[in-house]
Amino acid sequence: MKANTSFGNELERISHHLNTRAIEHEVHFQEGTVVGQAQRVIERGNYDLIVIGADPPGRLRRWVLGEIVTPLLQSIDKPLLIAKVVKSE
Repeated sequence: MKANTSFGNELERISHHLNTRAIEHEVHFQEGTVVGQAQRVIERGNYDLIVIGADPPGRLRRWVLGEIVTPLLQSIDKPLLIAKVVKSE
């Protein structure tokens, strides 16, 4: 994913929000397969909790959850939180 996309911009907004509350966090923009890149970042870092955003509706959401989350759950030994983006009105 590239930082200059709508989702990338949303991640930057969330990161700024966390910074204003002094919540330590990292945001990574990587290119490549989602599972492979996520596994590499998780293996290199010493994280207490892994958070993955899931916003796509319907079949795409089920695909994301099945094709990304399941392999991650099978390969990491950290807690995994799936966060849904809530759009403000």
